[in-house]
Amino acid sequence: MSQDDTLSILIVDDSDFFVSFLADRLESTYGMATKTATDADEAISALKDGSIDCVVSDYQMPRTSGLELFEMIETRHDVPFILLTAQGGEEIASQAIRMGIDDYLLKRSIREDEQLDLLVNRIQNVVEQHRIRRKYERLVDNSPDVIGQINLDGEIL
Repeated sequence: MSQDDTLSILIVDDSDFFVSFLADRLESTYGMATKTATDADEAISALKDGSIDCVVSDYQMPRTSGLELFEMIETRHDVPFILLTAQGGEEIASQAIRMGIDDYLLKRSIREDEQLDLLVNRIQNVVEQHRIRRKYERLVDNSPDVIGQINLDGEIL
């Protein structure tokens, strides 16, 4: 990812304080553009213009969980999704990964780390992986040649 590439992040959390804090820090310290939402409807609306590079969402919200929000977004938008939670159970992490969520992070690691380096690193990684996958898919879809895959045993897949 180039240094000049400003990422646009949608932060979704029912806490006005947390979304403001996180948006301010991502903008001022890391040069990211941010949009915020405090519920699923606002989040879906913010995604309509297609300018969001990554969604960072809380897990536990009053009407819609972060997992439910991911399902709503996944059916309409091709955008990386990072789930934040104050509840660190392996069950939640396992479910999130099975559903296809790109990454999972405990909120306390964000609050304790004033520089937010861990979250920013994860955002940059999932966005870069997403962009590489999309380039590969476009290459394969638009190739005039036949493309095959062979495993290590020589078997054509």
